[in-house]
Amino acid sequence: MPIIDRAKFAQAEAKVGGGSIEQMEPGIYELRIQAIRLKWAKKDGTVTNGLASECVRVVYDVASGPFEGKYLEDYFVDAYGQPKEDRDFMHSCFLSWKNLDYFKGRIEALNACNPGFDAMAAFEADKWELFTGKKFWAVVDGTVTLNDNGYDRWTYDVSAWLTPQQAASGEYQAKVTDNRMGRPSGGGDVVPAEAYGDIAL
Repeated sequence: MPIIDRAKFAQAEAKVGGGSIEQMEPGIYELRIQAIRLKWAKKDGTVTNGLASECVRVVYDVASGPFEGKYLEDYFVDAYGQPKEDRDFMHSCFLSWKNLDYFKGRIEALNACNPGFDAMAAFEADKWELFTGKKFWAVVDGTVTLNDNGYDRWTYDVSAWLTPQQAASGEYQAKVTDNRMGRPSGGGDVVPAEAYGDIAL
């Protein structure tokens, strides 16, 4: 007999099929770090040692707005609420120290978004667990394709980490690449962040 969580079933909203699922679209989002991966498997099965490659994988969730907690759904986390590693590719980016200019920008974004947190001290002490739960603002770019049922399917890419002031400035925009049928491949439309109603600043 199939087993479901009856408490969650009781709280579920009964819906009728036929509509598309509301999806997060590219924009400026506040993100929260769920996990830091020091090693991860690539598509070909080989394992990347992040420290040897001078980067770590940052697994994130949406921290505020209509999509807050998007990556806490059962599909993305295990029974203990920890992110499933095989789904990391859907909601992760990288913190690299190969390019110190970009690295400094990300460290400053973490410090500005988390008063009292010294990201550089945690980094130098190799205390990766201290990054879990910390927030940062980000430009989340997106590519849209069509799924087998003809609905939009988005994949996301964090292109910049921002301080709260940078996020609110209106200076940064998310890039949209539209690969749906009838559109040129890799359209690369740049969409102003304020064009989306799901952005919470």
